[in-house]
Amino acid sequence: GSGRGRDSAAASPESRGGGALRDRTQLKAGLSVRHRVFGPGIIAKVAGDGIEILFGETNMKSLSVAMCLNKGLLEPID
Repeated sequence: GSGRGRDSAAASPESRGGGALRDRTQLKAGLSVRHRVFGPGIIAKVAGDGIEILFGETNMKSLSVAMCLNKGLLEPID
């Protein structure tokens, strides 16, 4: 059994679930996402460089699309 565990370094925890959203075309109203800081939410609106995401029942945040994409802050939730 000397070959066990050899591939474990290739699969980092961040690579699970397809990874961060990097393309503006992936951002659509109604999409469930997880923000690195704010946690799970649902995209309410995308307009220009602004994106509105509802976190929880009442916490609506207006964020920069460029910032979210460039820093990899959003991941899709299945």
